[in-house]
Amino acid sequence: MNALLAIAADFFEHLTDPAFGREANDHYALKFQVLMGNDAEAARQLATAPLGRDDVGSMSAAAWLWYLAWRESLTGEQPSSEFLDALYAETANPIFRLRIVEVGARGMYGNQEQRLTRAATGPEEARPSWVEERIRNIVREQDFDTQDENLQRARIEDAWELLSYLIDIGSNESLGAARVLLAEDWLGAEALRVRASRLIEQMPLTEQDDYGLRERLGLQP
Repeated sequence: MNALLAIAADFFEHLTDPAFGREANDHYALKFQVLMGNDAEAARQLATAPLGRDDVGSMSAAAWLWYLAWRESLTGEQPSSEFLDALYAETANPIFRLRIVEVGARGMYGNQEQRLTRAATGPEEARPSWVEERIRNIVREQDFDTQDENLQRARIEDAWELLSYLIDIGSNESLGAARVLLAEDWLGAEALRVRASRLIEQMPLTEQDDYGLRERLGLQP
């Protein structure tokens, strides 16, 4: 566990938790801005603190997401996949999970054209982000057809949850990752494509936007 972040945890909770009140949140946000602005070395240490699975319990998901956004604004770097896995597992709140996926999706590298042609080679051919590793862990297990029905169904639901977040985020990176997931050849592939198509049907999109989104996701016949 990182001692520096464990010490700062209470500060971040006061900064993000609405239970303390908007005035307290704003006070701590301003105080943090002043403190970090006056001490560049302290800001650097806090922004580059190594993060591991054991650190997740130090703060709430809301506090971590605020800290990660601030950290990324200074360093441009992503936390480890191990840390994001633990943070994702720690909360069942779909809003927080979506925001964690959004953080992870920003860790994808390469331009849009490269992202949308990933289906030909799969996630292994590029430096994997947390999202790409999560796709691999869900769909690339060799023992899928030997697992019991409940476990298979759980993995399909994990894939659907991730896919729905990626589509909802709607960034170039997230839609690129969604296309990779939809193109994967595994036992849950067809069910996933059907559910994705139904999701798009329920969206308030123009005919042109509907076509464009399906094309970006590789769902056009």
